[in-house]
Formats: sequence, C-alpha cells, structure tokens
Amino acid sequence: MKKTLVLYRGSLESDETVAERMLAWSNSQPNIEVITRSVHDDPAAVVLLGITEVPALTVEDRVIAQGSPEAWLTESFLRSLTHSIDC
Repeated sequence: MKKTLVLYRGSLESDETVAERMLAWSNSQPNIEVITRSVHDDPAAVVLLGITEVPALTVEDRVIAQGSPEAWLTESFLRSLTHSIDC
C-alpha cells in the first residue's frame, strides 16, 4: 500500500521547484505518492497541522519538514524517508 505525502506550498517560484523535485522523486518510489496543495486552498488545514512555514511536507497529518528546503530537502533526507516509509 502506498503512503501519501502532502507537500503544502505557497505561491513562490521556489515552492514550485520543490514540488517538481518531490514529484519527480516520488515517481521513482513504488510505495510513496506525493501530492501538492496550496496553503491558499485550505488555510484551516494548514492551521490545524501547525504549519508555520512553506513549503511543508506532511505524512499522516504530521508535519515532517517545513521551511527553507535547503535545510531539509537533501538526498540524505529522501533516503531516510524512503527507508522509514518502507518499514
């Protein structure tokens, strides 16, 4: 069964770049699906999740990364994410 990760993004070009990278990565993962949502589409969900910075990545309604992608969107993070979801 696939796990779904939700990437919340704003309207900045850098958020779109992160979305493209995450979608490309998920295409190579048999057990992971990434969907993107704009924080503007459902601000109530963003507040309930406790998202304070975008982009923000969630799994099972839990924020696992947010803010500057340079700080978290690394090959090491993606490898650990793949491992933790596959387990």
